[in-house]
Amino acid sequence: MYKTLQKKMVGIAEKYADLIDAQIVEAALAKEANKPGIEIGGTLHEITDGIRILHHAIAALERLNRIDAGTSNAAQPNKN
Repeated sequence: MYKTLQKKMVGIAEKYADLIDAQIVEAALAKEANKPGIEIGGTLHEITDGIRILHHAIAALERLNRIDAGTSNAAQPNKN
């Protein structure tokens, strides 16, 4: 079960990383060309949102890896 979900999460993370990379390149080219009508601030906001979503996907993948390995903190008894 976890292996299938892990594969899907890896795919999602890879797609978001590619999307963010493309947005960064597009923003840099637009800035260099000084194209009118392109709002760099809006593009940067989209890039920031993409990075935030990528972070969540990677955190979920890390959690799945811990669960699959049996080392999840939630699965271990509290020693306090």
